[in-house]
Amino acid sequence: MVGMRTGLASLNSYQITLRTVISGPEPTDQNEVTMINQVDNAKKASRIRNETREVSADNPKGSTDASETILIGNQQCEISGQGSSQKGKLTEQKPIESDLRGSLSGLLDFTLSAENPTFVGEETVNGIPANHFTFKITQLGKESGAVVRNNKGDYWLARDGQYLVKYTLALDAATAADGSAKAQSFKADVTFDLTSVNAPVTIAFPAICKK
Repeated sequence: MVGMRTGLASLNSYQITLRTVISGPEPTDQNEVTMINQVDNAKKASRIRNETREVSADNPKGSTDASETILIGNQQCEISGQGSSQKGKLTEQKPIESDLRGSLSGLLDFTLSAENPTFVGEETVNGIPANHFTFKITQLGKESGAVVRNNKGDYWLARDGQYLVKYTLALDAATAADGSAKAQSFKADVTFDLTSVNAPVTIAFPAICKK
């Protein structure tokens, strides 16, 4: 597998959606984080939106937060808040600053860590011919002694380019065996999807982005 940044750099445009949901110990306790990243390399444009939602027994209605960064050429807009409280700040970087940022980001890369993956077969996922693998988190429950109820991971690598196309991970562990009154359950679900590969991506500054 090639590094994430290296593999995506070979594409003209794309969208990444990464979603993580962690729940427990109470059924009502849940933390959800979603990151959406759109990139158009030809126009040197990108958009990253982060959304967070938390729900708990003390706050059943939940709370949400969102932030967004839009970069087009040497201009960048930081957006925070929601609704009427939303604010945007537009800044312009000098060409040398953009050059340095791009050079430094190219030094950092990462690959998926999946223990003892098993090849499943060739499949087309998100419109991309890919190789499908499965894996498990072998350390889950070993130190804590938790009872593992679910431990399943899948990922798909593009056959041409070996970059990550899709990734799913579902974990479920409890502090005691099923049926125990003291058992507390913790779950984690992670999904990663690469879509709109080399397809038109619209990235523009909204009206709120003003100097």
